Amino acid sequence: MILVNVKSSVESIRIGPSLCWANWSPIKTYYTRGGLSMLNILIVDDENVVLEVLQAILTRLGHHAETASDGREGLSMFDSRVYDLVITDILMPDIDGHGVARHIRSSGRPNTPIIGISGTPWFLEGDMFDSVIPKPFTVQALANAIHDAVGNPITTGMS
Repeated sequence: MILVNVKSSVESIRIGPSLCWANWSPIKTYYTRGGLSMLNILIVDDENVVLEVLQAILTRLGHHAETASDGREGLSMFDSRVYDLVITDILMPDIDGHGVARHIRSSGRPNTPIIGISGTPWFLEGDMFDSVIPKPFTVQALANAIHDAVGNPITTGMS
């Protein structure tokens, strides 16, 4: 379920049983302040609404985001294109986020930053992920995770 509520340039987004509230009014070009240029980002998640919301947020923040609806599709996309960052859910059928991370770490591009997102962060194994975001999360938490993974200063003006 996705709920988008627009009131005076404020959008609220609700994702399923988890909440991800985003106050868009302060998000404009904050990434460019810190010198972070547009990133090419791959998002892997088995929940379409999460893919749509993350893609919308990242696009709003000035990035190019492509989506994969499961780990197998994500690996195929990763192998055929170059991404600056991969954001993957942890619990997915067939190939989960750990499988995605293992594949990336053993590929010809093992230093590609990976952000793991999960409603069950206790399922995270080892240090395959550059950053981890527990669901639900805010846009600022996403921005901080991107900063941690890519190493560029980011601020959205939100907490």
